[in-house]
Amino acid sequence: MDMEGVSHTMFRPQECNSVVSTCEAWSVQGYDVSETVVIPCGTCITMDEDVSGDLALPMGLDVQGTLVIAKETTANALHIITPFLRVQGHLNMTTGGKTVTRHPAIQITLTGTNETLTEFVPAGINKYACTATMTTDDSIMATPCQVGKKPFVIAGGTLNINGLPSPTCPVWHHLMDVTTESVAIPSMTITSANTNTPPPGECPMNLIDQTFDSTWDVPEEWDVLPEHMVTNITKPITESITESHSLKVTNRRNANKGPTIRLTSGMLDCLQPTTTYLLTARVRLTMADGTKSGNATTCSETGKFCLSLKSFYKSSDTRINRRKARWFQGKWSQNYNEWGTIHTTVQFSNEEVNPTNRIYHDLRFVGVESFVDIELDDVKLFLPGADAFPNTCQSLFPASVANLDQASTQLSTYPMHTISGGHLEIGVDDTDGSKFIRNFARRRAHSSLTYHFQPECMQKNVVYKISMKIRASDTSKPVGIQIRLDSSTVGGEKKKLRTTLTQCPKASSDTWITCEAEFVLLPEMVNDFDDFKFLLRTEDGYTGDLDMKDMSVDFVEVEGPVTGLIVPSDVAGCWDEGAEILITSHTNSFKDHQVRRLTGAPIPHPASGGHRLLLDDTIVRPTTLQDSKDFAVEVALLSRNILVQGAHDDPNEDHGGHCIFFHTPHIVQTMQGVEFRNSGQQGTLGRYPIHFHMSDNVEGSVISKNTIRESNQRCIVVHGTHNLTLSENIAFDTKGHCFMTEDGGEVDNLFVRNLGAYTRKVDIQISEDESDFKASTFWMTNPANVWKENVAAGSQVNGFWLELQNKVRGPTFEMPLSKGMNPKKSPLKGFISNVAHSNVEHGLRTYPFGYVPDEEAVFFNMTSYLNKKGVFFHNSRNLALEEGLFSDNRGVQTDFDKADNIRFENATVIGLSLSKQKLSERQPMWCGPRIGTELHTFTLNGKNSGAIIRGVSYSGFGDSCGKSAAIGFDSDVHSTAFEYWSTLQNVSIAPGDTAITMCKAESRDVTDAYVTDLDSSFKPEGFEAEGTSAIISDHVEMPSFAFIDLDNCMKVTEGCYMYCKNTCLRTVTYYVDPTHTEDYTMMVTSETDDTRFSVVKGTYKAEFFDATGMAAWPNKVSTEYEPVQCEGAMLNGSVALIAPTTNEESCTDLIHNGDIDESNTDHIYWSHNNGGVMIAEGEG
Repeated sequence: MDMEGVSHTMFRPQECNSVVSTCEAWSVQGYDVSETVVIPCGTCITMDEDVSGDLALPMGLDVQGTLVIAKETTANALHIITPFLRVQGHLNMTTGGKTVTRHPAIQITLTGTNETLTEFVPAGINKYACTATMTTDDSIMATPCQVGKKPFVIAGGTLNINGLPSPTCPVWHHLMDVTTESVAIPSMTITSANTNTPPPGECPMNLIDQTFDSTWDVPEEWDVLPEHMVTNITKPITESITESHSLKVTNRRNANKGPTIRLTSGMLDCLQPTTTYLLTARVRLTMADGTKSGNATTCSETGKFCLSLKSFYKSSDTRINRRKARWFQGKWSQNYNEWGTIHTTVQFSNEEVNPTNRIYHDLRFVGVESFVDIELDDVKLFLPGADAFPNTCQSLFPASVANLDQASTQLSTYPMHTISGGHLEIGVDDTDGSKFIRNFARRRAHSSLTYHFQPECMQKNVVYKISMKIRASDTSKPVGIQIRLDSSTVGGEKKKLRTTLTQCPKASSDTWITCEAEFVLLPEMVNDFDDFKFLLRTEDGYTGDLDMKDMSVDFVEVEGPVTGLIVPSDVAGCWDEGAEILITSHTNSFKDHQVRRLTGAPIPHPASGGHRLLLDDTIVRPTTLQDSKDFAVEVALLSRNILVQGAHDDPNEDHGGHCIFFHTPHIVQTMQGVEFRNSGQQGTLGRYPIHFHMSDNVEGSVISKNTIRESNQRCIVVHGTHNLTLSENIAFDTKGHCFMTEDGGEVDNLFVRNLGAYTRKVDIQISEDESDFKASTFWMTNPANVWKENVAAGSQVNGFWLELQNKVRGPTFEMPLSKGMNPKKSPLKGFISNVAHSNVEHGLRTYPFGYVPDEEAVFFNMTSYLNKKGVFFHNSRNLALEEGLFSDNRGVQTDFDKADNIRFENATVIGLSLSKQKLSERQPMWCGPRIGTELHTFTLNGKNSGAIIRGVSYSGFGDSCGKSAAIGFDSDVHSTAFEYWSTLQNVSIAPGDTAITMCKAESRDVTDAYVTDLDSSFKPEGFEAEGTSAIISDHVEMPSFAFIDLDNCMKVTEGCYMYCKNTCLRTVTYYVDPTHTEDYTMMVTSETDDTRFSVVKGTYKAEFFDATGMAAWPNKVSTEYEPVQCEGAMLNGSVALIAPTTNEESCTDLIHNGDIDESNTDHIYWSHNNGGVMIAEGEG
């Protein structure tokens, strides 16, 4: 038996296809679709005009010859429905000049879950490509290839696919500008619920206004015990007017007795049912026996026995009716024998105000214990005025809230109320006499005053400005406060959304702070909701009182919602009506992308020189090139003329179709303009939307301008494949790593202008060896590839992740090219002009294993913004960030963490950009302290240097969002000794910004840190310096320790450092045997002068001393000078290490206490590397 080819695993082109006959029409072939439809090798079939609509091939399609599918209009669109599409020959698909619309011209739906149906024995010369087995009669049997369910597999075949009108059609651009439409003030419907009701006839607004000042007799309407209740009383309740003209009730028999207002017939005639009345009063609670004055009331301590208002009414034909108590707002609950203000709202039912057979109606102050006396003054029952109700969407707060001093509501905080506990009262500012609302007795951070906005005013895209003055009156320590909007539903399905409108400046008791911000009512904040209320939330563990005044929420007449996008003109003739487009996130959130459809073809826009895209719905205004050349969002075309999708027919909803180039080297593949949806099979190895699997060299192959959407697992996977070009592919709404190399042996592949957005974690990972739980848009396992002009625009974890191992893994390890390969040390072939924004964690990172090339690897011209960290170099060395922009990342812009020999050059670093500030004015965004470049205090290898920072411009590091600095140190320390020696040169800092902070290092007891400023470009404002200077820890011992003249230094207390001019430092490290040297000290003195040196070049001597102050010498000492950082540094050998004088006797006995008999306790010179030493008495 000829065994040639039995052991090979690579597919080869079929020789029978080298000469292809004239193509024949599919429609005349008479294929039996109850069997797998096979296009035989050497034949050519064309799906002609007669083949359109749904074409069901339930047993699959196997292209061994040539299949041509050409569809240029949707009128004869084709939809192939099949469990598999196998290409062992040639598959050519084109949609000609058809522009991209809602409807694809060619659609392939992969169906089913039968993996036996999809397995196959390759055709022709590839019969044994999936290995073979020997049978009992010594014949050879081919092993079927396993490709799983729903496969689109290319096995030795060739693809030539184009689903765009032209190969030059763009698939994404940066957004040039937007077009908008004006927004009118929403109209409000005036109803009884949102307007005041005037009293009928000549009835007054104030039904009760009793100060008790004009009489010493209890007024007639204050009848604590009506006649019908006087029977069988042995100890009657008494009421009296006090000397201070207040009403006091004593001898209360139980908690339900107290001061009672008898509503007279005149009052009852004026009452209006279901109308809101306000009741306010001053109240004092006292113990009947005079004790506990100033102590907290039971209500204040336990929430029980609180003062409330009850209604009692009776007509001739009913028994006495009691209405549920209304709890009072106010400080009545605080302490005994202290006056406070109470207020509540009261509504009367139709039955209560019915004049027919009316006998009486009482309002009674009850609830506190019977042994507590109740004293009232300034009691009022009245209708709120028109100023307590909104009447236009111009201002969402009523005038009574905006102007407390003139409010008709007087001592009532109506219409404000509380949520999640706490009370409200009207207070008076001691400084200017103005009124404010105090929110007191707050139990938790979200205990707040609140107000319900009119639903008619809450329309999408409307802009309001909220403003108020706030004081945290119980603390002098600054407290963070957020203003939030709660959107919810009143009836039906319960839904709720909480949105932070703004982060206020820190508040305290010292002064009023102004908190204000414009906010846009985004569609998700208002759609499907019918109840809207504002509230505050405190931070920093504060639950004390909050004071508020000058509150307003006013309509802002600004640029209206975005209805159109301006993009370059080359989209004309390519993008068309119905096509779906993606606008990437313009914020720190990876979720803030927007998807819309085009309502027409692009329209010329002469003013910009571009074309206008009309949208089917408005969008939140994103950042455009008009706003910033650096931060404009991307606009990407999602639709394509060719659609390949997995059917939603699998019990596992995370399993769709997959496309695999299967062991197919040296064949040029072209796939352009295909949309993949519902692809990938989560948790299953090798099942990805587009997968080049073990195809070795595919030079010339180009996968370009395709779309991967709704991927269940990964996007485009390059596995055991080299020399592949992936360009301008769009990936959106995908799970797991997206554009990736799999085993770490893949080299010479080109990733250029690919864009990924909304990259999410998987729910099920393939195995513990994978890392898709930390999904990255670009996952890079070997640096010997090129990544150029790609965009990671919103990942749930990382944008670009260089996760490198010491060796190639998986089946790629067996490939000849992988032998001896160490990806962690491989040279970087190219990382050029890539962009990472809106990623939850890092724009670029080398965590956790790091990257340690022998020669410097340059990451050139990267832009990383609106992530948590811009760049995170970890466990690495010999890396360079050259040029580029790092801005608006939430914590650190560039982090060199356990990373040695780092060069950071000619870049721009911005903590808070003008673009972000402008954006924050209209949309709430994170605001907090930022660091430009964070350094470590130690190196991975003590012989290496830290970072060279040269030609870098820092700005946006003021304190508007908290303590920020251009350069800072990590609080993670290896020891208290500093060894991350770094230099600055030609580095600039914006005026007023904080240049550097060493406070974190100081907090971890690293007090000898320093950074060398080679040209004094980082000197503090107003400090004269040139040449080399040093930025050193502001520690009392540092100047003397480093022989620095303090006259040359300027202390910067807030940064925990001193800036010392004319100073060049160099560290000498002595490594000593730790055995019994814990108490040793070293003294270094100058041999050239008795004074300290401002430039520490000179000669010195160093000596060891033991705990007794005697000269000593460790068992072993080695000396290491740090690399020279600056000209004029101390020279090697400048420090002479002085050994103590030894005598001849000590040199004759080199082993001290060798027989242990000298002492049975002192075995000082005996030790063991991996254990302890003890004396074994009598055993020698």
